[in-house]
Amino acid sequence: MAAAQALETTPLFPKPDHESFDGCDDSQAEDPRLPLYRFLEAKTPAGRRYEHFTIFLISISVVTFILSSLFLPEYNDSPIADKC
Repeated sequence: MAAAQALETTPLFPKPDHESFDGCDDSQAEDPRLPLYRFLEAKTPAGRRYEHFTIFLISISVVTFILSSLFLPEYNDSPIADKC
């Protein structure tokens, strides 16, 4: 019997049959990687702060790129671009 074809919507890791804390079963409760997983998935207060800070840094990076590209004389022939 052939295996079912995977689609883009097919999850890489199927959901466990029974629900437990953080989607982890009891055998993973003592896993030393679990605190890191919870932090990176923003399931802790510190993880949420880290996620917000990262989003803030990405937003600042995008805004500075947009503003810096507005004033390049090669792309903008206005008098303001020549002054910067």
